Amino acid sequence: MKKILYHGSLSNFEKFDVSFLWKNISDLLSNLWFHFTEDKNLAERLFSVDYNNIDTIGYLYTVEVDVFWEIEVRESELVLDMLSFGVENWLVTKTFFNRIKNLHYWDSFWHNSIIHKLYNNWKRKTSPNYIDKQNLALHYRDYLIKQGINVIKYKNEIEWSEDNRYDYIILNTKDIKIIKKDIIK
Repeated sequence: MKKILYHGSLSNFEKFDVSFLWKNISDLLSNLWFHFTEDKNLAERLFSVDYNNIDTIGYLYTVEVDVFWEIEVRESELVLDMLSFGVENWLVTKTFFNRIKNLHYWDSFWHNSIIHKLYNNWKRKTSPNYIDKQNLALHYRDYLIKQGINVIKYKNEIEWSEDNRYDYIILNTKDIKIIKKDIIK
């Protein structure tokens, strides 16, 4: 099955390449692979604009994705599954996972949520519970691909959660074909 999705970026490229990953990434899911949306306006308005420099040129990519096996989950389920996988594969300490697994995924005060604990974890690289999110994401991605999964459709529970929006993570660049690139000024 083919699916049309959109990707906004400040980078100008002709194909999705891993050299563009892991730049300025502060959350676990962004480390999984390339993210897309069904909402063209969202990709254009938010992800292809540098609000710190309004003269920056952005790009809106319209892509066609080959979908072989798509899983659909909530964002919190995906993060917890990644962390559980990390425990099983010695990439996340059981102590840290047990401490956070029953917390709320996110709260607007950021005091006692899974997202808050993960963010603090990544700031403390010398902690015995430190999680290398890029390494965890790569292993988890490989695990999903070996099962035949190539697309994750996840319900956003933080950004614009009131919109009940789903985003997509395409796990293999060979499944992504750029069919149009627009310059956004």
